[in-house]
Amino acid sequence: MFPYYAIISFLLLFGVVSLDKRISKFNNGGILLVSIVVIIFSGCRMCGYDYYTYLDHFNSLPDLYAYKRQESTFEVGYEYVVSAFKTFSNNFNLFLFFYALVTILMVIFLSKKYSPLPLLSVVLFCGPFLFGQIMGQMRQPLANCLLYMCIIPFLLRNKKWSVFFISLFIGFCLHKSIILIAIFLPFMGKVYSKKQLKQFGLISIGCFILSSVVHNYILNIIPNSFLLAKTAINYLNSNVSFNLGMLERIVLFVVVLFYSCKYRLYAENKVFRIFLNLYGLGMLLYISLIHVSSEFAVRGTNGLYFSIIFILPYLIKKAIGRDKSILIVGSILWCSYLLVSFVLRLPNEYYPYQSII
Repeated sequence: MFPYYAIISFLLLFGVVSLDKRISKFNNGGILLVSIVVIIFSGCRMCGYDYYTYLDHFNSLPDLYAYKRQESTFEVGYEYVVSAFKTFSNNFNLFLFFYALVTILMVIFLSKKYSPLPLLSVVLFCGPFLFGQIMGQMRQPLANCLLYMCIIPFLLRNKKWSVFFISLFIGFCLHKSIILIAIFLPFMGKVYSKKQLKQFGLISIGCFILSSVVHNYILNIIPNSFLLAKTAINYLNSNVSFNLGMLERIVLFVVVLFYSCKYRLYAENKVFRIFLNLYGLGMLLYISLIHVSSEFAVRGTNGLYFSIIFILPYLIKKAIGRDKSILIVGSILWCSYLLVSFVLRLPNEYYPYQSII
């Protein structure tokens, strides 16, 4: 377990250091160092959630010139990326390194473009997404990064149809979870009143209460000919009534909503408002879907949960006095909790840490 605790300590150290104004001029160097360590740690691994599933799929695909669809549970865009890579190399570990590199470079780009504290955003990204995503379900973080790179500029210009069709395209090509949220994304630039937020909350709670009925109904009406039938049935067969993830998201949303209203960020900063709306939508969908399918709830809202890595730096930058201290300590503890809990949760998938180095 030492390698995991070593990188957790390394990330948390840089998370704290990123908040020191005296070394802000070294931010780029910090981002570079953190990124190199994360890319090597995740890209050179020989373990992790779904590692052998991805390995078998990689080995089954030919190069791009002989490409043939292999597995319907993997998106066609991802298969094209694998086949294109295999045109040059059949080394799976080199592919993992390449995929981690591209994903982290996207995270850096988004952090430097949309976060007032980019190094902190890169560290916060690692909390929920390093072990489970970059070192696990690796298609999703890259798809989420590409989604944000493409739709945020259009949301800022209120180009709703562009947001919708771009989201659908990325969902079909890179990760199906984005299809679930595509219809909501065009409305993430709006200012929602307290009354509307309460209404959305009540609808979400109503969906949670009625979800067992919905769960059985959906299972019965899914046709076998449906393109995503196999995936949908697998997801629907995993459902829970309540978990700590729900509590975490609700508490986090209440905290960030309180401080965003207190410092008028929600009303006055459109970029921040988009991120907070995305996170709020993710929380509502998570509550609505958790009893229908925990897989839908978690994977389907991961792209919305991603926005928290921008929200917290905005609040920390804006807050003053005790509020700033509370947000800093809370952010570091939240990141620590996610990193440590994930390491402890799936020992068979991650221990011992194995690397090609």
